[in-house]
Amino acid sequence: MKMNMTATSTVRIDAPATEVWKALTTPSLIKLYFFGTEAQSDWQVGNPIVFKGEWNGQAYEDKGIIIANEPNRLLRYSYWSSMKGTPDLPENYANISYILTPDGAATLVTVAQDGVETEKEKKQSEQNWVKVLHNMKDLLEKKA
Repeated sequence: MKMNMTATSTVRIDAPATEVWKALTTPSLIKLYFFGTEAQSDWQVGNPIVFKGEWNGQAYEDKGIIIANEPNRLLRYSYWSSMKGTPDLPENYANISYILTPDGAATLVTVAQDGVETEKEKKQSEQNWVKVLHNMKDLLEKKA
């Protein structure tokens, strides 16, 4: 039986939510903090999002649909990874949410990924998201 857990990671970034939002929705910035990933989307609800790149020497093309776009607050999209080895079917999509919460002049950024099936996968996802968020933090705090 498949479990449906949610992997979550949170990082405090010393930058306003407007700057974090820009980093979440600007492909040239995404590439800088998200392991060289090429992101393509117009960020409109109901429209596609595509991620292309290479991970551990293997090319990938992941995709989804924008579910929510509340500037400076929430970005949510469905997500299917070609790396997981599952068919491109609705039941194999997860939802990824970026939740931005003001914290004084800083922003708490939480990523939540549902559809995680094992404790091992949950731990790995959380570690990967922490790396992504820390890369974003480093990028944005250098700009400040």
